[in-house]
Amino acid sequence: MPQYLDYFEHRLPIGKALALVQTYVSGKSLAAYMQMGRTFTEAEAKQIAKSLLYILIYLHGRTPATIHRDIKPSNIVLADRRTHLVNFGSVKMLLNPEGSAFTDVTTHEYTPPEQFGGRVLAASDLYSLGVTLIAIVTGKSPAHLPRKGTRLTFEQVVNLSPAFADWLSWMTEANLDRRLKSAKEALQTLEAG
Repeated sequence: MPQYLDYFEHRLPIGKALALVQTYVSGKSLAAYMQMGRTFTEAEAKQIAKSLLYILIYLHGRTPATIHRDIKPSNIVLADRRTHLVNFGSVKMLLNPEGSAFTDVTTHEYTPPEQFGGRVLAASDLYSLGVTLIAIVTGKSPAHLPRKGTRLTFEQVVNLSPAFADWLSWMTEANLDRRLKSAKEALQTLEAG
């Protein structure tokens, strides 16, 4: 993650805006790679997933938990052989005891179903990460992938190992009760195959 440096408030015609100042990460976003027509191999996607899951374990483990809420290819930068999660403008701190917060921030293609209803949890970041990984291995935006009900049926578009395809399906499960619950659980499951 870029290092936090400072923040400032900026007056707008409709009120105030809070701006975060972070160190600059020089590199290309996954969205830029996708626009160039590059797709990522399963091994590359797994490495990106592991790097981001370690970041999410840190964020979600803070007190209060920090939920990014806007994981998508344009907010993941590859630089110096490292994966960086950027754009923390949509971050939400989870303060209530049930472990969820209400939000209206949406990035449609990568947004989990519960976030459209104004609810966000740690598992919401997992959904967005899973959809992002599907996008980079298929080279297609989620809006251009086939669906069966609420499920992305990406398996017909890209050749992945059954274990990785199942893991991605588990990450992007629309039903919260059937989705992976934590970044730690997601990392352990990915590493176990």
